[in-house]
Order: sequence, then C-alpha cells, then structure tokens
Amino acid sequence: MRIRLITLAMLHVALILMLPLSAIAIDLTGTWVGTQVCQYFSGTAANPRFPDDVLTISQKGADLFFVTPLVNGVVFRAQVIDDARSPSTKAQAVFIACGTTDTSEYQELGRAKKLETSSNPSTVTASFEATSSFFQNDPDGSQFLGTCQWTYRRSSTADPRISGCPDTAPSAASLTLHPVGRPHP
Repeated sequence: MRIRLITLAMLHVALILMLPLSAIAIDLTGTWVGTQVCQYFSGTAANPRFPDDVLTISQKGADLFFVTPLVNGVVFRAQVIDDARSPSTKAQAVFIACGTTDTSEYQELGRAKKLETSSNPSTVTASFEATSSFFQNDPDGSQFLGTCQWTYRRSSTADPRISGCPDTAPSAASLTLHPVGRPHP
C-alpha cells in the first residue's frame, strides 16, 4: 500500500513537471475596463483623463498583443516576465506600439509594473497598471507628446484573438481617413 502511494505521488509530480511553462504562468487574456490619466504637451500643457476605456489582450506565451480604442489604429506588443515567487498570479511587462521606428508618426513605449490575476482560474479578477510615454505627428503637421498612467481591471477572460502586430506599411487611405494615435489635446 505504501509503495502504491509513493508511486502515485511520484506520478503526480512528474505530470506537473511535464506541463508547459505557459500552463503555470500568468494569463492576462481578456477584456479590461479602466482609465488613462495623461500629461500632454504640444507647446502648452494639458492633463486629459480618459475613463471607461476598454483594453483587449491576447496572450501567446510571454507575448501580449493588445489594443485600446483610445489609441486609434495601434496594436501594442508586450514582453511579459513572470514574478519568480508567484508566476501564476504576478508579472511585469514592457510594451511598444507595433511598427515603432525612429521615423514613425506615432511612437509609444511603456512598462506594466503591476500585472496581477487571481489564483482562482475561474474568476476574472485581475489588475493592469502601467506607465507609457509617446510622441505623435498628426496629419495636420502638429506634434505632441505625453506620459499616461494606465489603470485597468479585467471584465472578461474571453480571448479577443488579436493575432499580433499588423503589417506596418501604411496605405494612403489609412493616413488620411484614420489617423493613428491618441486624441489631440
């Protein structure tokens, strides 16, 4: 009887060790609702607040892809690092607007310093807190920059299926009809 118990315990440990790392890592996939509070500068200062924003996240391993209507036309890519002590519930990440180069019309880089989920996988409870900085050239020739504080809570764990960074070659129609970036101050 004792040998069976030991064998069964060893089998459980072996099965846990064989799980892929993503099975025990934090899962941030879903829809999030929250606020961004920003400090803009375009020659004069402005401090807009954007409540009730929606953030949708798809996670593929350590990569996150997310969008928010607040930043029109931009998909962000993040690299997640799980917390060593609580990898299934805590992490941090760095993120960048897809297609960002030194000549991009819109550039944004940020750090999510608090990514937390519940240890109960059946609950949607989770927090996303970040700070980002951006620079934007608008089609009318104006420019502005800013820093934003992001604070979101997850409302759903359904995957919005953001497949990744889109092709970054802009079309003439996308530049004239739908400017990429944040609302101008």
